[in-house]
Amino acid sequence: MSIAQFQDRQRIGWSRTRKWMFYAGLILIGVEIQGNYWNTDILYTFNQTPQNLEIIQKCPTLRQGVYKPTIYLQTAFLQSLYGSKFDPVPYVPMTRVEVPVENGLITIDSLPVNQKFLRSDKSENPKQKTLIILHGLTGASECNYIRHTVLNANRKGFRVYCINMRGYANSRMISAQPTDYSKLDDLLAGVNYIKSQNPDAPLYMLGFSMGSLQLVKFLATYKDVIKGAVAISCPWDIYTLAQEIKKPTKFIYNMAITKNFIRNMKWNIDVYKMSGIDVDQAQKCYRTEDFDELVTKRLLGYENIQDLYKKINCVKEIEQIEVPTLFVSSMNDPVIQSSNIPKDAILNNKNLILALTKNGGHIEWLTGFKAVRWINKPAIEFLNYLDSVNNKNISHY
Repeated sequence: MSIAQFQDRQRIGWSRTRKWMFYAGLILIGVEIQGNYWNTDILYTFNQTPQNLEIIQKCPTLRQGVYKPTIYLQTAFLQSLYGSKFDPVPYVPMTRVEVPVENGLITIDSLPVNQKFLRSDKSENPKQKTLIILHGLTGASECNYIRHTVLNANRKGFRVYCINMRGYANSRMISAQPTDYSKLDDLLAGVNYIKSQNPDAPLYMLGFSMGSLQLVKFLATYKDVIKGAVAISCPWDIYTLAQEIKKPTKFIYNMAITKNFIRNMKWNIDVYKMSGIDVDQAQKCYRTEDFDELVTKRLLGYENIQDLYKKINCVKEIEQIEVPTLFVSSMNDPVIQSSNIPKDAILNNKNLILALTKNGGHIEWLTGFKAVRWINKPAIEFLNYLDSVNNKNISHY
């Protein structure tokens, strides 16, 4: 056999190999898509009381028990990428107020009741159901995930408020002190303001990520303020989360969160400079722990950032929740491990329901060809049902 013939055979063999590799790749992709798209049952954890069984039955999305991800957004990474970069931010005509807190300000953005739910004289019902939304670490009322929820709740008759923590949503800061998530002072100030504006209205609460951790702590501490709540992608324990996100496989998410911290800092960069923070060095950070060591630790007065992380924990408070609360989490959340969900504590509290999906990423849950946010359906249905029950109970007196 000549060298030329040998080389021809090699080329033919390699061509066939590539062809079979291509077909095998298509088959593997097809199997993955089929598994993600059809293996979609929601797993529930709850104490099977008559109340909880009725909630599942009366809320159509929970009763159906299925979440199907957008067929071209099958992975958590793709959902996160689409949700953060391509999902449009809807216009929402919200009104902003500043609320003073210790050594700072928080802001509250609100959307009044949808016109079709007004009374005959076009005035709002003072007892109209009211929803308080708590944001996560990466963005507040300026973000698409919050605004989609605001619009969905508004269409279902809720008066909606978004509490933005210090420096979030392009709000001004009068000091560089950020919100200390180990405490409830800032959140309480926001809730008290909303309550003062709507003294007769039933209040409901919905939190995303860090906002849901705050929600749990608030429900456990102030038991008679909120009628019901939804906690989406709760991180449970920030110390454990901080160790997880340091892994090399999580670098892209770690960097994305850090860049959002830097963005928030830039909105009030002069205030940070006046506090003595090395803002130039802070803007070079790629890890949340580095930013927290350089900025957060100093501004909140902690000697060790790990001490702060250990204080931001809501696991012990779960058993103290006394109002109906729905937790929604995803098994493929790239930030929060589903193995850290305290299922036993949830099961032992008759007021709690956990809905765990196979897919959904972190706070995304995109579905359908147009990639709409599925998570708002079970959340708003749950709160609407609670409000209908509360109204029936009131009418009996």
